[in-house]
Amino acid sequence: MIFVKKKLIEEKGITGIDIVISVIIITMFVALIAIIFANINSNSQGINRKTEATHKAISLIEEIKNSGIENVDKFIDTEGSNILDEKNNPTPYTKKVNVVDYTEIEGNEEKIPGIVKKVTVEVSYKNGNKVETVELSTLLTAKEIEYEN
Repeated sequence: MIFVKKKLIEEKGITGIDIVISVIIITMFVALIAIIFANINSNSQGINRKTEATHKAISLIEEIKNSGIENVDKFIDTEGSNILDEKNNPTPYTKKVNVVDYTEIEGNEEKIPGIVKKVTVEVSYKNGNKVETVELSTLLTAKEIEYEN
């Protein structure tokens, strides 16, 4: 009889509780890994959108600079409009362009008007539920400056 009791106590094996706990731990681990990959993907898409918005802002500033200071006023767009792609289809990016004569900026009242203009380009895009913005500014100068004597 003593031999039978020892055999029951020493019996080893996997119980149902062991399996349930193992499955719960594995499920939690897989869920954690899935959340991490989803966050990495979301951050990557946000970075790509910001990079594209920055590229569009730089391209627009370069286009304005190439047109010259005398044509800069035709680019003014303070309300905001869609940026079009090569085929004139709207993109998910919007632009605002503001041009200010440098004499209108505080501290520059005594300067000659029309020689220097500050151009600010703002490109907005939607990232998830938020609207994000990239803003770039540059100064344009007249090529030939005539001074009054």
